[in-house]
Amino acid sequence: IVQCQKLIDKPFRLLLEDVYKVRDIGTIVMGRIETEAFPGTIVAFNINNFHTEGLQRGLVCSDTQNHPSRETTSVIVQIFMLNNSGQLRQGDRLIICCDTARVTCQIIELIDKIDHQINEAIQMYPQWIKSGDLSTVKMIPLESVYFEKFDDYPSLGTFIVREKNEIIAIGIIKDVENESC
Repeated sequence: IVQCQKLIDKPFRLLLEDVYKVRDIGTIVMGRIETEAFPGTIVAFNINNFHTEGLQRGLVCSDTQNHPSRETTSVIVQIFMLNNSGQLRQGDRLIICCDTARVTCQIIELIDKIDHQINEAIQMYPQWIKSGDLSTVKMIPLESVYFEKFDDYPSLGTFIVREKNEIIAIGIIKDVENESC
């Protein structure tokens, strides 16, 4: 019940799951309410007199007057490498799946490697990370996306990394840099 109250008290977020064009009705948008109102509720609504070409799965709707969601320009993440046979380096491109969004991001900086038993940095600016490593990484999305910090929106601040239909890493979003208004 406490977790539910925390979600209700957060600014409004609705994740777009599907967009349908229905003849004689218009555009129907379906999504899941993450915060405020009734978290977890699936809703569908009709949009009229609105340019809908950019609407797609993974976008986030928010209240423009109360902490609006903005397009992400970069993120600092904490990533745990699972069963990856190779290594990740600066410049690598990753497929990030964060709730309903699936976006390509590029690693621009490997900040540190962390000892996951004591949660402290053991190496600054490593050249690469491999299976079993916990690391802090800075990435930039190569497509339009709306990320949120894990501390602010836990369900919107977690992600998996996929490669060839296999999950190679999991992580949380520690910080987000957004476009200014």
